[in-house]
Amino acid sequence: MAWANPSGSGTLSVLTGLRGAVVIVRPAGELTMSTAPYFHARLEQAAAFNTPPRVVVDTEEITYCDSAGLRGLYVS
Repeated sequence: MAWANPSGSGTLSVLTGLRGAVVIVRPAGELTMSTAPYFHARLEQAAAFNTPPRVVVDTEEITYCDSAGLRGLYVS
């Protein structure tokens, strides 16, 4: 699996990779009101990669998540 390591926003970094036809998104750090927009943008990019979208969010490295962070998981 190849991973791209983009520059993080605040205390959150997001790694994305492709495993077969599935895009894996791995956020690390705090998913809060200030970092949720960055995370949401990365998640939307991942969802647009394949049709239909097949995305797995690995939250193992999330150290804190507030309600805005949870809202960031929603992609329409």
